[in-house]
Amino acid sequence: MVLAPLAVVFAGVAGDPAMEIAHQLAPVLDAAQVSPIAVPPPDLDALVHDDDSTAAIVQALHRDGVIAAELTPADGAFVLRFVAYRADGQVVLARGTPIANETLTGDELAAVAATIAAALDAIPPAAPPPEQLPAVTPREIAEATSSSAEASAEPAAPHVHAELGFGVVARELSPGAATVAAYSSSAVGAIRGSGGIDVTSDLHLAMMAEQALAMTSPLSDGMATTTMTHWEVAASYDVMRCPVAVAPLVGVGHRGFSIESADPARTPDADYTYLVLGAAARKRFATRWIASATVAVEPVVGGAQPTALVAGDQRAWALGVTAAIELHPIAHAFARASLDYQRFAWWWPAAGPRGSGGASDGYPAAIVSIGGAY
Repeated sequence: MVLAPLAVVFAGVAGDPAMEIAHQLAPVLDAAQVSPIAVPPPDLDALVHDDDSTAAIVQALHRDGVIAAELTPADGAFVLRFVAYRADGQVVLARGTPIANETLTGDELAAVAATIAAALDAIPPAAPPPEQLPAVTPREIAEATSSSAEASAEPAAPHVHAELGFGVVARELSPGAATVAAYSSSAVGAIRGSGGIDVTSDLHLAMMAEQALAMTSPLSDGMATTTMTHWEVAASYDVMRCPVAVAPLVGVGHRGFSIESADPARTPDADYTYLVLGAAARKRFATRWIASATVAVEPVVGGAQPTALVAGDQRAWALGVTAAIELHPIAHAFARASLDYQRFAWWWPAAGPRGSGGASDGYPAAIVSIGGAY
């Protein structure tokens, strides 16, 4: 086979343990004059699954061709599947190679090299080749397998992201019990920091911390400094990616509210520690936009609740929902706007679930943030 001097790039290997395979492929790609590039994980997912956004992603790379791969379990072994695109985003090759273990043998690497060669044959050249280059020989394949053995043992580097945002939050407390003071606030400024790590292409860890800024509450003796905080830590795992990525999630969180005052007539402080049991969904639109939503049921497992002194033992749970839109204007940077709402409700066992009298504690928020991903 004669390799044409195409400007072809390799977008990476999706799946776990994809990084070990990527190390072994490096010498073969180099011999075939295919250049590795780094693309965001959502773009790599789109390339290996050929969804509605794939053509735009390929065209934005401005290359003669793009090759991507995915490693998936299959009957106790694995399949390494390659997908190749020409410059306009049309698929020219989709081929899978069965492999026995998490690393490629010499024979398996030879089969993969043949697949890459077939992909290059299928991609139309931008111009006639000025010279002919030799094909990858079996000896070069054996040398590549040997030289990459040490590198393939290195752990995969995880993807990380972090963001900082500003917005507004509010609180609406309806305690149900007439002897407990209700509370209603207008929207106040808030700061939120969040981040996460993609342990694998499917497993994600995320954390968030938020605090209201310069919040006060009017009392009989004047304005009292008020603190409202919120944090969460959660893990999610993608169970479906096309056409919409869906991931169940679990975690733990804490919501706190306190007023620096000894006034007995004020609303009591609130303190909720809760579990997070829910699901998240995300969908890429065009090349740079991602929409996402999260819904979670959040049983309260600790903390001092507002009506405890008046109504005694109680049970509580919350419902949390989030909707967000992300823009990725350039590599490794993004902007995000989100709307969040969390509503706690509680009841007293002696009265049953209907004995809450409408007791609820709601926290709406709107945050705009900027962040980076690597």
